[in-house]
Amino acid sequence: MRLGRFRWFVAACLTLLTLLLGAQEAPGPSLEVGEPHTGLLGPGEAHRFAAVLEKGEYVKVVALQKGVDLVLSAFDPDGARIAEVDSPNGAFGPEPWEGEIPKSGRYVFQVSSPGPNLKPGAYEIRLTLRLSADQYASHKILSLEPGVLERFRGNFEVGPGRVIFVGPMAGIFTAGGKDILYFRDSQTRRTGPLYPVSATRFFSGPDLGEPYPPEDEFAFTLSAEGVPDSLVWTPRGGSPVKARKVDPFRYEPVAFESGGATLKGYVLVPEGRGPFPAVLHVNGSQGSRADVGPAGNFFVRQGFLFMAFDKRGAGQSTGRWQEASLEDLAGDVLRGLEVLKSRPDVNPRRMGLWGASQGGWVAAIAASRSPDVSFLVVQSGSGVSVVENMAHESRSQMAGAGLSGADLEEGSALVGRLLGMMADGKPHEEIAAVGAAAEGKPYAPFAAFGKLPRDHYLWKWVRLCGHTDSADALRKVRCPVLWFLGDRDSQVPAAVSEKRILDALAAAGNPDYTVKVLSPANHGLLECSTGLWSEVRTCKRYVPGYWETMADWLKGHTGGPR
Repeated sequence: MRLGRFRWFVAACLTLLTLLLGAQEAPGPSLEVGEPHTGLLGPGEAHRFAAVLEKGEYVKVVALQKGVDLVLSAFDPDGARIAEVDSPNGAFGPEPWEGEIPKSGRYVFQVSSPGPNLKPGAYEIRLTLRLSADQYASHKILSLEPGVLERFRGNFEVGPGRVIFVGPMAGIFTAGGKDILYFRDSQTRRTGPLYPVSATRFFSGPDLGEPYPPEDEFAFTLSAEGVPDSLVWTPRGGSPVKARKVDPFRYEPVAFESGGATLKGYVLVPEGRGPFPAVLHVNGSQGSRADVGPAGNFFVRQGFLFMAFDKRGAGQSTGRWQEASLEDLAGDVLRGLEVLKSRPDVNPRRMGLWGASQGGWVAAIAASRSPDVSFLVVQSGSGVSVVENMAHESRSQMAGAGLSGADLEEGSALVGRLLGMMADGKPHEEIAAVGAAAEGKPYAPFAAFGKLPRDHYLWKWVRLCGHTDSADALRKVRCPVLWFLGDRDSQVPAAVSEKRILDALAAAGNPDYTVKVLSPANHGLLECSTGLWSEVRTCKRYVPGYWETMADWLKGHTGGPR
């Protein structure tokens, strides 16, 4: 009798335990660094993976979508959800999560379908980074204000002819796009952020977008005035190298009025007696002086006074670029040239423009309107109209998202038509009706212009700027021109642009122009594989020939020292 009751009790306990374990889903396969897992995810499904992690470690898990829209979730050892990632990138691209581990134990990472009606598709999940608690503790990233970062701007000579350029730059991949210190090595062409771990110590990561695992260490020594006067650079796995500060210059804030806006920026003045030749930076679409980074230091090294400013509505400048045409912005540039021309330390016969991306259109317009522009240098500026360029960029994005064949051709044609209608000022309803043809198609997210609110700035901006074509301006440019393009640029059609720029300058009767297509280069003239935006964070060095060619060209055209 007692034995029967005991057996019943054991069976009941086993049944309860089975139910409890069944309620808790199995943690799934183990995630290890360098060992990806692939799978097919259907509508409403969830796949789970596990990793035993230690408190204080810093880890990164990436779920790569290969035709399926998924959500990446993370659960702590107690089963509490600590993260959920669902980027607006559709069914292609990464869903990453990274962070410091708060407690030791088994963590579960889940990929799940966000809806029952979504298409099934493939994915890959991997643990891409696992930084030890000690290494992470010594490389926790601090936040420094832009004013503090500016003090570190300078050129540091590692050896004969080898300089590390350092300066603040807009943080493309930092939280909130906050400014961060950037560097460029003139010998290796390596570039990227410098992450602060103290008031004077920084480190670089493996590429533009990832701080970890740490690579090189940068320790600055300060003068009595609190300004860095030397740098100790320790390459990963190498010995410390002391670099002395060279090419001294003075930083001056500058402000001027143009078109009802107050535009603010800075001037870098080389040490020595002027007057100096001058370079004025022409903003791209982002529009902040911080986009320049340490590039201004490069021009100082060539013997130029350098000026950069925030365009309307960016940084510290007033106004709204969203309501300005590219001709208006060219007017701001010419007003900046007037400011330079009024300085006694500037040679008014040797003032030039350096623009990138959207700055190519603006710089070309400015050069066509003023004889004060004595030379023009452009990085990745388009040779077609704004709407043609936007259509090219959209097609690149579609191809990068996996569209091909008829879907790619239909989607590209529709986007081109919609952009043309916007530039022509067609009614909102008419554009929305044409865009409705994309409903249910794979290219629908790229053709959703008609769904934008009526007060969205893009409607007015495309009407103002859509038909602006740099070739029209270049047919009037007679000053020397150096124009760079990247052969794998997903944002600018390089081959078409090269021909149109050459044809326009020839039609102008311009006696001195050079167009160079660099390889393998993306929009930023960084070495790349595909040139797609999704790849940018993995880039780490400039393509050969950009900075070297520009230095030689400037010396030949303005008599610069280096």
